[in-house]
Amino acid sequence: MVGALNQSTMKTTQLILTAAAVALTACFPSIVGAQTIRERELHQQQRIASGISSGALSPAEAVKLEKREVALRDQIKADRAENGGTLTADDRQEVQQKLDRISDHIADAKQDSIHERLDRQQDRIGQGITSGTLTPAEAIKLEEKEVAVRKQIRADRAENGGKLTTEDREKIQDRLDHVSHRITAAKHNGKGK
Repeated sequence: MVGALNQSTMKTTQLILTAAAVALTACFPSIVGAQTIRERELHQQQRIASGISSGALSPAEAVKLEKREVALRDQIKADRAENGGTLTADDRQEVQQKLDRISDHIADAKQDSIHERLDRQQDRIGQGITSGTLTPAEAIKLEEKEVAVRKQIRADRAENGGKLTTEDREKIQDRLDHVSHRITAAKHNGKGK
């Protein structure tokens, strides 16, 4: 009888634990399988570093993002100091929300950087026309490449609910690199003035 009772108790306990896990997943989906705060911070640091190295983030944008990260780390230290070295559930939730906002800022800054780069390349073409280092035919070809990149950005955003994925941004940056090299080559090929 004792063995049967233990078997019954084990089944009941297993059912209770399963129900609790399901309830936690339903009530707090961000907790289940979520990264720790430190893991998220490290991932965001990698995203910022990647954005700088790929040219998707300007140094000024990276500094702004880093300041947000430092402010959040300072808040975490203060919250832990108030609570004996740990974060309360409310503190963790607030930190996760701030990490979400920083993540959104990183994505937005990377997208803004693409537009800034397109604008700079447009300016370079204009300067080439003004200075005579680009012929009208070269300028038209370069403009067509710029238009193609802009169309690709719109198509990628339409596919992804208005956002560019990391892969999309990398492809666009590669295309912008190609256009930039073409601008430089055209300006120095001697066909203009």
